[in-house]
Amino acid sequence: MKKIFKTLTSAAVLIGTTALVTTQVVSQHDHQDHQRPDMNEMWESWMKLAQPGAEHARMAKQAGTWSQENTHWMYPGADPSVSHSTATIKPILGGRFMMETSKGTFSIQGQDFPFEGFGLFGYDRLKEKHVYAWADNMGTMIMIGEGTADPTGNVITYYSEFPNPMGEGTVRMKSVSHISGDDKATFEMYEQQPDGSWFRNMMIKATRSNAN
Repeated sequence: MKKIFKTLTSAAVLIGTTALVTTQVVSQHDHQDHQRPDMNEMWESWMKLAQPGAEHARMAKQAGTWSQENTHWMYPGADPSVSHSTATIKPILGGRFMMETSKGTFSIQGQDFPFEGFGLFGYDRLKEKHVYAWADNMGTMIMIGEGTADPTGNVITYYSEFPNPMGEGTVRMKSVSHISGDDKATFEMYEQQPDGSWFRNMMIKATRSNAN
């Protein structure tokens, strides 16, 4: 029953999205020729965008279990805090997204806290951008970002924003994922300062211990 319900729900979302696109197209062209769009052409275009591409194949190579060394800086000039975690990355939804689960400790000013995190990473073929969503037990928000890769495809730079917990406005973040070999990767996170500069507040060095 759950499987049937999920299937019907997915179909409803897809039909609703298609209807929205159809309405927009009809509205744009109604004053010209009052012709309905070619539904077969629209469906073929949608299904083409829904298929995994070269970017997804590249992401799939990150599947496996990774040992992580996490270095964190509370503010510019602060001494670093180092902690460790283990992440498992695997493809889901037919290879359209990579799911990461991470568990370990997170050190803040010399004190270690239990850490658990969960993330989805993908490539949106409609936007032609890399996308991600991340949540963990250090907060109640979901961080969402998007970005682009360099020509090699090994360096992806994401940008995201969230409400400033210390005052008004928003905080802008930059995250850089760097694949430096088959079993090595680095993830850096930067926070934009009032003067526009970027302060690196986190660096994760990851080594793959097992490929799935």
